[in-house]
Parts: sequence; structure tokens; C-alpha cells
Amino acid sequence: MSPKRKPKLRPKIKIKAPPAPAWERVKTLDELEKHWKHKVYPHGSILIGYHRDHEGTMIWKDGSKFFYGYGERGQVTVQQTFSSEQDVVRYALKRHSKNE
Repeated sequence: MSPKRKPKLRPKIKIKAPPAPAWERVKTLDELEKHWKHKVYPHGSILIGYHRDHEGTMIWKDGSKFFYGYGERGQVTVQQTFSSEQDVVRYALKRHSKNE
């Protein structure tokens, strides 16, 4: 009787799942700012929070509302208003992912 040979086992290959879209990972304005500064936009093309004398996309909070808009030549145009920080972050990420 001959001994049974063990089949050769192939090494297991770990397949990484693709990363979740940014709008599922990034939840706050601080996280959004870090994501955009380091991965998407050079500093200066998008303003989050601070002063309003900016030309380009702007996101800011006033009272309990969050605003998404555009500044040009000192004029600010509000494009969307949100009641939660997570909603404005999700909107901004989805809108700008189409433009990347």
C-alpha cells in the first residue's frame, strides 16, 4: 500500500476590498479639510470655515446651519443649505468627486 500524497497547498492570497468612497469615510468638516488638502485639492482652491474673502468653493457654519457656496470677487453665492455637518460633507464630496 502506498502512502497518500498530500496535495500542495497554494498560499492564500489576501484580496483587499476597495476602499469605501470618501463620502462614507469622511464625516466632519475637519476630516473633509484634511482629505481635500492631502489627497484632492491644493490649498487655496476650497475654503472650509474660516474667513469669507475667498474665490472658489466655500463651506461654512452660521448658527445651526451649514452652507455650501461659491465666492467670487467678494460676493458669496449660497448654493445649498444643510441642517447637519454630515449632510454638507456628504454633498461636497459627492459633488466634487464628479469633477475630479
